[in-house]
Amino acid sequence: MKNKKLSFTDNVAGIHDQSFFFESGMIILQLAKRNNVPLSMAMVDIDDLGKLNEKYSYEIANKIIRSVAQTLKKKCRKSDLVGYLGDGRFGLLLYNISGINTNITLDTVRKKIEFNKYRIKDKTFNITASIGATVIHAKMNEDTLEDIYDKAYLATNAAKEKGKNCVVVY
Repeated sequence: MKNKKLSFTDNVAGIHDQSFFFESGMIILQLAKRNNVPLSMAMVDIDDLGKLNEKYSYEIANKIIRSVAQTLKKKCRKSDLVGYLGDGRFGLLLYNISGINTNITLDTVRKKIEFNKYRIKDKTFNITASIGATVIHAKMNEDTLEDIYDKAYLATNAAKEKGKNCVVVY
């Protein structure tokens, strides 16, 4: 059982990897459609992770990734799917949640990420994240998981363009 767990866990983030996220996401999307409940996909992108990597080291960047992963696990419900997509990006699938509650949940996550403090020698700093999401209402919805991902990706780019450290929900 331990080997199976490791095969679906990202080595850096310590949470579900990209393959597990998308395979499980297809099942969750089908359940949302069958049960006629809304589903939100969000992408959490750590702002300026590349600059932090260059300024400090990849080890510090990896610690930040692990910290954000743990924050997401704590702030999301057990019924939500959280996965690491790579390059400082995380995917979230929020099952049976309305648009307004998606926005509230993701803004709470964003604030918690910003609130965390990191210390390197005598310097203390915090990080921010840009979050984009899309909400689908499963009834009569023909979107695929890829369609939903693309919309969340565009929303994340819009959050970055707005100045980072914000939530955009399409």
